[in-house]
Amino acid sequence: MIIKYAEKNEKELINKIILSAFSTEEGKKLVHIIDDFIQEKDKNEIISLTAVIDNEIVGFVSFSPIFFNKDINISGYILAPLAVLPTFQNQGVGTELINTGMKILKKDSLDFLFVYGDPKYYAKFGFNNKDSKIFIPPFPLSYPNGWLGINLTQIKVTKTEIKFSCIDALSSEDLW
Repeated sequence: MIIKYAEKNEKELINKIILSAFSTEEGKKLVHIIDDFIQEKDKNEIISLTAVIDNEIVGFVSFSPIFFNKDINISGYILAPLAVLPTFQNQGVGTELINTGMKILKKDSLDFLFVYGDPKYYAKFGFNNKDSKIFIPPFPLSYPNGWLGINLTQIKVTKTEIKFSCIDALSSEDLW
């Protein structure tokens, strides 16, 4: 398996992966954000990766910056979306995509990584509710237990709530 940076010309293949990995309604929402991610990639520091097996793209993940509403000296990213073709799920593709992205973020000394997803799945990477609880997403959460974080640099933070905003592609209430 090869993990590499996603390329703009792979958009249709990435959309196919997302549509096959998610429910119809959720997949349609996510396909729209992939278009936005690709357009925003040049103006924001978005990291998008693909997993390739036998010259076929079988997985995708994206990490995008978040913007704190306070003047604080910490940095954060959000992992969204993660998608793997169903025939390649439970074979370590998602794990490799996440681990590679986390290595890149750690190398760049980014402080926090957040995800809004299945706590059981993401716990194996170190994500937890403790590291996310003071960080307030831009919209109310429909599944609050799914809001998770990981402190990549072990930086100390205040116990005061910190609000943030996302890139335009993730700034839609129906995604939260």
